[in-house]
Amino acid sequence: MKICRHKWIWLIFILFLASCATSNCYIKPGTDFSQYKNIAVVKFDCLSDPTVGQEVADTVLLEFIKKGYNVIERSQLRSIIDEEILVQSGLTESNKSALQIRGIDAIVIGSVSNYNCRPSQAPIYYMGMLLGVLNTNLCHASLSIKMIVVNTGNIVWVANGSHSINAVGMTANKVMQEVMKKISKEIPEKSFMSAGPISREVNIKLNQSTEPPRVKKNKGHDDFKMPSEYMPGPLN
Repeated sequence: MKICRHKWIWLIFILFLASCATSNCYIKPGTDFSQYKNIAVVKFDCLSDPTVGQEVADTVLLEFIKKGYNVIERSQLRSIIDEEILVQSGLTESNKSALQIRGIDAIVIGSVSNYNCRPSQAPIYYMGMLLGVLNTNLCHASLSIKMIVVNTGNIVWVANGSHSINAVGMTANKVMQEVMKKISKEIPEKSFMSAGPISREVNIKLNQSTEPPRVKKNKGHDDFKMPSEYMPGPLN
């Protein structure tokens, strides 16, 4: 019995088989971010993989530049303080003095947690029939970021985000990219001034239904198209 003319019938199961994301942020009331003329982004803490903390910090640095901040080069920061000590001990009096002498008004610190992937599976259905099982990766990533004023030690901005995706060819790095997309939207512009408390929490759930997704046929095409990097081998 011919079920469908599509060449890859099992590809009706879309890339993101299951996805769930949460994010929230807080801005201290009355904060004038334009007063922070120079800021520094410190290497982020990541117990599972230290290189991930470095990569995420570099990405965050770029996002702050996009929002109009003057961010001190990482090599210059390392010549002022020991990042490892700052991550472990926080903003000490000696660190404050060293940063203030160099004209750094605020620092951005953060941590990466729950950064992992594990093999998983997902059933493929068509018209209520089980066609097979697809091998997937269930990946997680969480990120927490703070902006701290150097001379007072006050936290003026906090953002947290987490994401989980169960999909073919998924990696923890790709999940972290999705977390960064959400948190980057919460970074205040340098010209922003908070008149009152701002606190937001967003919960997003995608494709949590147990029913298979509907297939939309491309106009003028019989074959269902999908990026080759996510194409698994044929089902036996």
